[in-house]
Amino acid sequence: MNLIEFYRSFTLPLTMPCEVCGRWEERCLCPKCAICGERGRQTCYDVEDGHGLMRSTEQVESMRVELDKWEAITQAEAEYWMARDREEIEEVLL
Repeated sequence: MNLIEFYRSFTLPLTMPCEVCGRWEERCLCPKCAICGERGRQTCYDVEDGHGLMRSTEQVESMRVELDKWEAITQAEAEYWMARDREEIEEVLL
């Protein structure tokens, strides 16, 4: 085993939230596409080039809720780092 294979053996598969409902894979609301067999792919829902899937009200609401959560987390992180930076600047100035 070379060094690259060694490092790759320790990496976990990267998972992302669903492109359609915003949930993680184990909680995804999306049905399997009859064309490609995938779940939660944005391209399956595209109007012109998609596979004919339509978003349900539950999927749309789920994405809205998840986006609100991510926005709140991002805002909290930004506020934390801004406060921390202010404290460090004040320490240097005093």
